Amino acid sequence: MNAYIREMNELTDSRELLEAKPHPFVPVFIALLCLFVVSFMLWAYFGEMDIVAKAKAVVRPNENVSTIQTPVSAKVKRVNYVQGKKVHVGDVLLELDASELDVQKQMIEQQLQEAKEELEQLRTFKKSVEQHKNLFTKNDNDYYEAYMKYAVDYEKLSGELKQIRLGLMKEKQNVNLSQNETKEKEQVLFATQREQQLTIQSLHKEIERFSNIVHDLQRLEKSYLENKNYFTNATSVYANQYMDFQNTVLKLQKTVQQKKNEYDRLIFLGEQYVPKSKIEQSKIEYELAKLELENYINGKLQSVRLDIQTNKQKLNEMNVQLQKLQKASTIEPQLQGIQSLKNDLQQKTQSLNQEISLQENLEKTSLEKFKTDKLVEINQSIKQQERLVKDLEGKLNDVLVQLRNYRITAPINGVVNTIKTVNEGDMIHPNDPILTVIPDHQSQYKMIIYVLNKDISKMKVGDKVNYHFAALPYREYGELEGRIMRISTDSTVNQEDGMSYYIVEATVQNQFLRSYKGKKAKIKVGMQAEALVVTDSKKILHYILEKINLKE
Repeated sequence: MNAYIREMNELTDSRELLEAKPHPFVPVFIALLCLFVVSFMLWAYFGEMDIVAKAKAVVRPNENVSTIQTPVSAKVKRVNYVQGKKVHVGDVLLELDASELDVQKQMIEQQLQEAKEELEQLRTFKKSVEQHKNLFTKNDNDYYEAYMKYAVDYEKLSGELKQIRLGLMKEKQNVNLSQNETKEKEQVLFATQREQQLTIQSLHKEIERFSNIVHDLQRLEKSYLENKNYFTNATSVYANQYMDFQNTVLKLQKTVQQKKNEYDRLIFLGEQYVPKSKIEQSKIEYELAKLELENYINGKLQSVRLDIQTNKQKLNEMNVQLQKLQKASTIEPQLQGIQSLKNDLQQKTQSLNQEISLQENLEKTSLEKFKTDKLVEINQSIKQQERLVKDLEGKLNDVLVQLRNYRITAPINGVVNTIKTVNEGDMIHPNDPILTVIPDHQSQYKMIIYVLNKDISKMKVGDKVNYHFAALPYREYGELEGRIMRISTDSTVNQEDGMSYYIVEATVQNQFLRSYKGKKAKIKVGMQAEALVVTDSKKILHYILEKINLKE
């Protein structure tokens, strides 16, 4: 190692410092400082910090907490709970002394049982009357005898009405016998009358036939006289006779016309051309032809008139015979008498039928009325007994309702929180809170947080909340935690300062706060608190850069 020799004037403070041998602590310090800087940079880069929104909060009671109190004033009979005990819906928490109500309940139940048995007997009695059958046994003395009396009275009334009906039916049988006898007589007379009627009918037919013949002959006579066909039926015998007559007349008229023409021709020629004897001969022939025509017509008329007279004579004889036969008949008065008797018997039968029908209806109606009256009487008794049963059931229900007030049960599942300590034999009064049942995993309180507009967008249901209570300083008692349950959908404006805020409901732990001195404290309704809600997190390095304005 070479040694350097310096002049004194060359030795300055800085040079001396630089050339001086360093202290051993300096490298260690520098290394530690570098390590600190590197560690800080790593912590700032990888580490994160919570972004907290602060808001005012107030303690409010939780609606889910059930407060237990008694509606009656009574002594405690049994206590079935302790502080912190888990209970379920319907678990008996407290039993009160209800000995007087128990006695009253037993009396009403006995009366109700007797009333129901009586009601059942009445219904059986009604059913027996409806079915007309005794449904009771001899052990049921009262109602067995009551039905037997009803049955005897019913049969007695039925027998009396039936006897009247049988008398009417016997009288009807006698009338029926008379009707049968009358019917036999009528049949004999009808047979005789039928023979006479057949004879009379035969005469009527003959009279009608001869009347038609006379009528046709008179029409034929008229046709002969007027030389005109008055017959509508061209196929009848008399129409054919007229046609023959007409043909013959036409033929004779033609001959007369020919003779007349011949005679007129000869007259016209005169005796100069025709001999007088021939003219006379022609005239005679003409007159003979006319005479033949007249004789033919007159002969036909006489023949028809003779037939008319003959048939009229026969017709008169038949009419006389018919009149004699009708006058000689003596059966009609007898038939009229029998018919009159039949009418009387028929009216009598109808009258008896009506009386029998009325009697049957009366019998049926009377028995139905007797039965209905009994049923109405029973129904009235049933209704009265039903009212009694209903009244007793109402009284029993009232007693049971009152007894339920002496048996205090848990309305919900949860944990018992004692408000007032009670022991067996203590007297408790109505509306005096004894304990609360807090639902499982729930506090008996909730927090109402008033969040400003700038912070509400970062909050959501389920976020964690820390509470610092003004009455319980944070540095001494610490904090409680909770979770956001609900966030209002609209903001509320404070009329005093014009600020708008959102109402947020959150849970709070159901536990005591303990100071560093060991003193316990519990939150109460109405306490003010500061709610700290972690809305976000960011890297520490980014936060530092934002604070020194190196990052926007």
